[in-house]
Amino acid sequence: MARLHGRWVLIDPDTARRARERHLGELTGVQALSAALTGQITVHGQDVACAGAGRLAGLVAALRDAGNDAGDPVDVPGGLRAALRGYQHRALRWLVRTTELGFGALLADDMGLGKTLTVIAFHLHRARPDRAAGPTLVVCPASLLANWEREFARFAPDVPVRRHHAASRSLDGLAPPQGQVVVTTYGTCSATPAGSRKSAGASSWPTRPSR
Repeated sequence: MARLHGRWVLIDPDTARRARERHLGELTGVQALSAALTGQITVHGQDVACAGAGRLAGLVAALRDAGNDAGDPVDVPGGLRAALRGYQHRALRWLVRTTELGFGALLADDMGLGKTLTVIAFHLHRARPDRAAGPTLVVCPASLLANWEREFARFAPDVPVRRHHAASRSLDGLAPPQGQVVVTTYGTCSATPAGSRKSAGASSWPTRPSR
């Protein structure tokens, strides 16, 4: 028997044991963030409501507000030869703020809504002189290599784009210049030996926008 809210309640021994074991042990960062974002954690096979506190609560709030108008403004980069729609500008803010918090980000809109243009705007934001960002790697199917090259030429013609594909591919002289883009394929990334000068994996990539 246990007294709960002024009433005696009959509970089974297993429930009583779990009630006494209040210490859950340490969580990994991923586990803590997942619990704070979803508002629940699994304890002894049962989902229990929970809430983040302190710095974790602040991080969760920042992630949830990343696409909102509040906070430091994220302007459309000057080198972009296009006007972003409202939802594209929100996506740009979300990409910028989420990655600045140290997380990766995934745009999952339907086809035809301008994800490529949003990623190009994100690249231009990263490539500003005050950002000191390295090159951007675009990994896509081989059939879309030319499409990415055309889109950069159309919307950001001042951005140097290098195709990293076929036997003659090389990353020599890639950095500097700042703001360069490398487009390659899934097959090239997986087939080239790690550590090779031809390997995209041999370089440090601050961001990997893909489609």
